[in-house]
Amino acid sequence: MGKTLITGLLLLAVCLQVPAQPAVNKTELPHFTLQLTSGHFVSYKDLPRKKDLILIYFAPNCDHCREFIKRLVDKIDNFKHAQIVLISYFPLADLRKFGTEFGLDRLSNVMIGTEGNSFLVPAFFKIVNFPFTAVYNKSGRLIRVFREAPPLNLLADLLKK
Repeated sequence: MGKTLITGLLLLAVCLQVPAQPAVNKTELPHFTLQLTSGHFVSYKDLPRKKDLILIYFAPNCDHCREFIKRLVDKIDNFKHAQIVLISYFPLADLRKFGTEFGLDRLSNVMIGTEGNSFLVPAFFKIVNFPFTAVYNKSGRLIRVFREAPPLNLLADLLKK
């Protein structure tokens, strides 16, 4: 009895130390408002309907984010039919520089914006790592969440369905 109790308490202690990564089971978009690099404001309601959507939460100084966006731009033809929204909390000046550096300002299906200090999107998805990607289908249904940079072939395959 004593060994079982001690084992149970140790197991409980270990479980309490492991940070949980709750699953996202929300199917709708977070209700965000962004200020785009153009200075205009856009909300989740303004996004195109009946179009696949890729939301990417990122930081312009994050090496993983920079590598992911570079690879995404290199394969942008695979995502022309999707709306891509890059969201950050960084100031517009940083996002403009990032957009220019990667040529994102020339891509008609890409929006870059800041949600400022609202942190609504990270709270909605429980984001702890960058880049974070959420993929929605043409019906507006959440089909997949990636808590790190997804393989681009998998991302493209999700949107073909």
